[in-house]
Amino acid sequence: MLLPLLKPVSRSLYTTFRALPEPVRDTLALGYLFCRAADAIADTPGLSPAQRLRLLETFWNAWDSPQGIMSFGGLDAAIHAADPGARALVHGLPGIFMTHEALPGDERALIRDVVAGVLEGLRSELLGTVKEVADLERYCSFIGGKPAEFSARLCVLRLGLGGVDTAAFVAAKLQLGQGVVMASVQRGEKWSVGREAAWKAAAAVTQG
Repeated sequence: MLLPLLKPVSRSLYTTFRALPEPVRDTLALGYLFCRAADAIADTPGLSPAQRLRLLETFWNAWDSPQGIMSFGGLDAAIHAADPGARALVHGLPGIFMTHEALPGDERALIRDVVAGVLEGLRSELLGTVKEVADLERYCSFIGGKPAEFSARLCVLRLGLGGVDTAAFVAAKLQLGQGVVMASVQRGEKWSVGREAAWKAAAAVTQG
């Protein structure tokens, strides 16, 4: 169920995930889909930042309420995402949540942690709190660092790394993910079409 949802969202990642080792493939895909769904919600055209923040809270609250998980599909009516892949992803969230509930507890904890981090970064965009270099670094650590840390921790958990210093490995992955987002901001790139003001403010920080 997961890979068909991933394909219209990102064909390159769809191809990559197909080649991943089976012990980590589905959980990595789940983590990515949850984070991408949060991004689609934050990027909903035609809604004010306050409305998008409320939708993100609905998304987060669904993690703690089985009833909320079952009813979350109704939210897709409010999500008029710019691309069909994102619409399909949001529409499929109830099934994704159910798949998540079947995972071992340690994997669910890793996914919850990465989603919480990405949501914190998205909130800072929508609230316009990225004003200083330290704010930007924190933002990049949430948006880029947390997903990279998630993948590293999952690989350590399920694949093992032999004699590698796992703490150093995880820290390096987090720093790399943070740096990728920082570089995108510095180049003036933006990953979403509905949050131009936030990206311009973040770019201005790097030039200050």
